[in-house]
Amino acid sequence: MIEKEETNATGSGEAPPRRPQPVPTYAPPDPRRKNVALATLLSLMPGLGHIYLGYYQLGFVHMFVFASLVTILSKGAGGLEPLFGLSMAFFILYNIVDGGRRASLYNQALDAGAAGALPEIVIPRNRGSTLGGVALMTLGVLMLLHTKFEMDMYWLEEWWPLLPILVGAYLFQKDRSSRKDGA
Repeated sequence: MIEKEETNATGSGEAPPRRPQPVPTYAPPDPRRKNVALATLLSLMPGLGHIYLGYYQLGFVHMFVFASLVTILSKGAGGLEPLFGLSMAFFILYNIVDGGRRASLYNQALDAGAAGALPEIVIPRNRGSTLGGVALMTLGVLMLLHTKFEMDMYWLEEWWPLLPILVGAYLFQKDRSSRKDGA
């Protein structure tokens, strides 16, 4: 049997030097990462997904809002059950989406190297809302009249659809004026 002698590019009989192969490294996942599917599933009970993510204050506020809506609906809302029922359905849907979104953003912040406290999700805000303040005060006055002075609220059952129309008109006007100022 004849053995072949390896030659390098220069023609000498020495074998070419071997390059070291990179050793595959395994980096374990960050234990602070949150499971997006679990956060979304827990958010079926409003507030629970946020508590899982570490947003305790927000989670308890969401639980309080949900409990308040359930209480209002169970005691009777004087003909406003459809409005509060739709509000509760929207609130549950919002919680599910927000729980998954916050878990995803939390994991992205961890991947980007943000260490320490929980990443706060910054939502652009303006100085406040005149319409929101007036609407909240009006709702408070109506609830006070109903609970303390037994004012009949059945007229709201027929007129509540006017509220989204007015809010839509306000938002439309606000958008038009901001486009006019920006253009």
